[in-house]
Amino acid sequence: MVNAFLFGLGNPRDTAKPCIHALTIASFELRPSMTKHLAESVRHLQKIISTPELGVHILEFIAGVGQEPALYANFTDVDFQTVFGIALKYIQAHNERLVDDPGADDAQEGIEYAFSQYVLLLAYYNLAVWYLAVRLAERPKFVPFLTRRLVQANEGKGEVDEATEVILDMIARYAYSNADPRPRATDFDNLITGAPGAAPLAPPKTWIVGLATITIRKVHAPAWVEVTVRRSSGVVRMLWEMQNISMTSSAPESDLIAGLLRHRETAGLMHQVPTAVSEALAILPQHAKPLHSGALTVDPSFFVVQLSSFPHVDTRVRPLLVPSDPASQRGVTLLDSIPIVDFHKVGVLYAGPGQTSERDILANTHGSKAYVEFISGLGGLVRLKGSRELGIYTGGLDQENDIDGRWTYCWDDDISQLVFHVATLMPTDLATDPQFTLKKRHIGNDFVKVIFNDSGGDFAFDTLPGDFNFVNIVIQPHTPAGNPWLGPGMSNNTEFFKVSMQCRPGMPEIGPLGTFKMVTGSSLASVVRQLALHSNIFAQIFLASVGFETQRQAGTHGKTHRLEYSSNWRKRLQQIKLLKRRILEAQQGGAGAASAAAPGGQQQQQPSSSSSTAPGQPAAVSPPPFDLDQAEAARLFTSWAS
Repeated sequence: MVNAFLFGLGNPRDTAKPCIHALTIASFELRPSMTKHLAESVRHLQKIISTPELGVHILEFIAGVGQEPALYANFTDVDFQTVFGIALKYIQAHNERLVDDPGADDAQEGIEYAFSQYVLLLAYYNLAVWYLAVRLAERPKFVPFLTRRLVQANEGKGEVDEATEVILDMIARYAYSNADPRPRATDFDNLITGAPGAAPLAPPKTWIVGLATITIRKVHAPAWVEVTVRRSSGVVRMLWEMQNISMTSSAPESDLIAGLLRHRETAGLMHQVPTAVSEALAILPQHAKPLHSGALTVDPSFFVVQLSSFPHVDTRVRPLLVPSDPASQRGVTLLDSIPIVDFHKVGVLYAGPGQTSERDILANTHGSKAYVEFISGLGGLVRLKGSRELGIYTGGLDQENDIDGRWTYCWDDDISQLVFHVATLMPTDLATDPQFTLKKRHIGNDFVKVIFNDSGGDFAFDTLPGDFNFVNIVIQPHTPAGNPWLGPGMSNNTEFFKVSMQCRPGMPEIGPLGTFKMVTGSSLASVVRQLALHSNIFAQIFLASVGFETQRQAGTHGKTHRLEYSSNWRKRLQQIKLLKRRILEAQQGGAGAASAAAPGGQQQQQPSSSSSTAPGQPAAVSPPPFDLDQAEAARLFTSWAS
């Protein structure tokens, strides 16, 4: 069967799209065969990527299989490079179109523009998904290829765009580590840094280094500092200990141990002095006391100097100290408020037998056995109360007082977090909330809704009306378990479900469902979760690019709102750039004021590009033309890191 689908890819005009859809479902239902033929499937897709109408379906397919490690278990380096090449081809084609016609995006209709942005985002998304799919030890070998091709894709623009910068940042972030993109506090942290909320020993200092910030903070434990590196694709927090300590220091560190690790009982006592030496010193009437610097005192600036290339620090790349004024510190705080991964929320509802109205559906407190099995496969069960401290996104669900229930289901990876607003897990009180306002305030604002339809009839798209109702994924039981007929390889407990997608009028076709697809119960949750994730990504882009119509006044036409869409990685990058630009502008303004106040009323001569300048102040030269080799060399970190 898989071979037949592969054969159908050879006809891009007529059969390729339904065969891509079939291969997508086969990746869940026929995994042994797809594992065997996945590399061949990718090679077939590489041959038809020039067909515009197939782009979104190809990228959705490889994005889906990239999250299933069993499917690409047999992949070689060449196979991974082929997948990267497909995504890079779409990025290159998009940028070439803009270079040839800078006004191409402005000339597009809203739907067309949203669709092209979705394809571009999927291309970058695939680079991230498949880079993480590569074994950690093998990732550095792909860095030169990815860096070169990504920089080449920006050659005609004159500079590397933000979407490329953040994916390159992500590549560097995961080249040598599988560390989580978000730091999580441990009990050991409190021993080192002191009690949560305690006053700091000294104000922390932050520097902007390239497109990252480094914050160094003195902590409670002697000789320790906390180092936080904030980048567009993640945050790394480390605790460093300085071991250059006087031998006679007697500052106790016993509280630091607290059963967690063995350490020196005294901060400065490196080794016990031999007994013979001690006795020899004791008999001297007056022995010279060792000279030392006293109690260890270290300013955070000390560590930045140690990590720099001082004294050979180019003024264009030297660390830029973030001032301690409130406005600059708010910039750092704002960066921390921008999530590290992209957030998605999806509503889940159960329609019982004969239920067709919004009120009846929202009143349900439980569902069928098949429904319970389905929602349990969507993600991990999360206790809402206390989830904020764990960094779990709940899409607005209350995390303190159980107002929206005690539990929900969440799924996440290093790129996205997806929370499901499950109506049957939310409180139902007909006496105090007969209109189910508490449920509708969450599910009504979800762009994508999953409806498990046990009503026995069709589900109408406007059953749950709302401005944000973009996509409904409808699940309908079709073939019950214990059916009398058995196909090859099927057991008598196989249950099938009919899965279809309803879209807001005007939205283009996305996803592999077509009219509908039949899915087994064992694969249902995985298929629907992937559909919901991709649909919510598109809905966000659709809302930003096309908007929705709202009636401002009775009898008037609606107004279309157009907003710019940026991933959270790009928003973090933009905030770092904004903070850096404001600091540089303030420095330049201060330098100009100092020049105007020079003795004799004459302005001081501005330093040339070859002379030394104030720390962090850029030379007053025009930016050089885009140099492909130089741009690549500046970003090829594996040339010096490994």
